[in-house]
Amino acid sequence: IAFRVATFYEDYAETEKYAQLVLDLTGETSVKRRQLAYVHLATVSSKRGDLKTAIAWLQKVDELLGEPNRHACVLAHMYVDNRKYGLAIDAAKKRDEPRCWAALAKAYNVTGETRSAQSYAEKTLNTLVALPRKDIFTFQGIEEMKRILREQ
Repeated sequence: IAFRVATFYEDYAETEKYAQLVLDLTGETSVKRRQLAYVHLATVSSKRGDLKTAIAWLQKVDELLGEPNRHACVLAHMYVDNRKYGLAIDAAKKRDEPRCWAALAKAYNVTGETRSAQSYAEKTLNTLVALPRKDIFTFQGIEEMKRILREQ
């Protein structure tokens, strides 16, 4: 979907435009597309430093899916990007999955907790490398984890 590419290239005006278009054109039955649109709109808000709006978009995802904290890992990365490392760690610990491990690796790396950063970076890297299908975000994550491990 176009907004995923726009987000990757940090073209947030295009991300917002395409995500809103998806919401305008999809019905309530297109849960996956609506979910992705909400997540990308949250990303735009976060990149603008508006965490309150980003959290509101992620809450729409939780409501849509009926699953609290479904995007805790996305929120954790948003906190890292906005230099709220304690909040990032708290959010990431709500789910045991690679996106959260990556956020933990990044937060611990910045806060100087090198042993934890290394552990989560290795765990994330091994999982990402083993994926049979990889997209641009997967390759980006692999490179981020390699960078953290080089810094240790």
